[in-house]
Amino acid sequence: MPLTETKTVEEPELRGIWISCFDLENTSGKTREEYGKLSDEMFCRISEAGLDTAFIHLRAFSDALYQSELFPTSKYIAKYRGANLNYDPFEVMLESAGKYNISVHGWINPFRISYNNDPALLCENEAASRYIKSKSTAVGILPSGIFYNPASTEAQKLILDGIREILTKYDIDGIHIDDYFYPEDCEKLDFAEFEAYKASGGALEKSEWRRATVDAFVSAIYNTVKSFSPELIFSISPGARKDVNYNELFADCEKWLSSEGYADLIIPQLYFGFKREGFNFSTLFDEWDSVKRCSAVRIACGLALYKAGTDESEEWHDEPEVIAAQIDAVRERKWNGFVIFSYSDLLRNEASAPVEKIKERIKDSK
Repeated sequence: MPLTETKTVEEPELRGIWISCFDLENTSGKTREEYGKLSDEMFCRISEAGLDTAFIHLRAFSDALYQSELFPTSKYIAKYRGANLNYDPFEVMLESAGKYNISVHGWINPFRISYNNDPALLCENEAASRYIKSKSTAVGILPSGIFYNPASTEAQKLILDGIREILTKYDIDGIHIDDYFYPEDCEKLDFAEFEAYKASGGALEKSEWRRATVDAFVSAIYNTVKSFSPELIFSISPGARKDVNYNELFADCEKWLSSEGYADLIIPQLYFGFKREGFNFSTLFDEWDSVKRCSAVRIACGLALYKAGTDESEEWHDEPEVIAAQIDAVRERKWNGFVIFSYSDLLRNEASAPVEKIKERIKDSK
């Protein structure tokens, strides 16, 4: 697939928003009709903001924000982890999204199980607990929490089966993963797999082997998604710093941008202002913009509405044009759009002025 340095927008601008597990209404005590009303209000607000695509959290901690046979119900959508649901909340949200012509992508965190490293807090019969009890290397208990081992074929199969379950059950437009690959304290997480690799004659050093492992896993997700329909979109939202992605998370994002078969869309999270010393929006945006891109891969920009109007810095607190100016930069460089984090910030009083500026930019482009 040819590379291109000339960025041309061949499709309508992506105007997206992330709806995280923390943004979602809990079903507890609500009827399906009541939940539907709340869901309608959510997508009405999204539409009124001029946005057209929602990346909705379906699995945040090896759990399910939908009715699943493979993962326990998320505590963010029910009374507690593993609770039974009387109706499918994601099905309700899809109905609401359809009323407002909002495209929906299912967002998963593949490897994160819990930020608490006590396995007793997991459901007894869920897959992660079974792996821990059987002493499988599929799961690692680390100081920072509990994670699936990216090099484990057992863990990879479970994650891919979960994606198949979602695409079998729901008529959505794509699958989305974010920036969580190898956790920070992962030194011993994949020890057994790397030793087996070396014993079989493998010559790559560990960092290279980990990147190759993540590459193969990302490619497997891409192929799984495309096996349902070539029209489905597989997107990835890496962190802003390419060096951290490459050297610490073992995510070779430049390869995914420059090669066919890994992703359709990359959305780096450029969650910085223009005036920040060191890693600011302009510097990071230039770095990503300089990457040669495969003509089959699009790029959009993740923007930090959650910082607007806050005390993150004087710039974020006092200047409501920050994100609007970043949208201008995206358009000037012919990127394929932007995605805002996150839905709850559309409702924050402190972000009302920045949201109005975003709406103005969207209206001006129509």
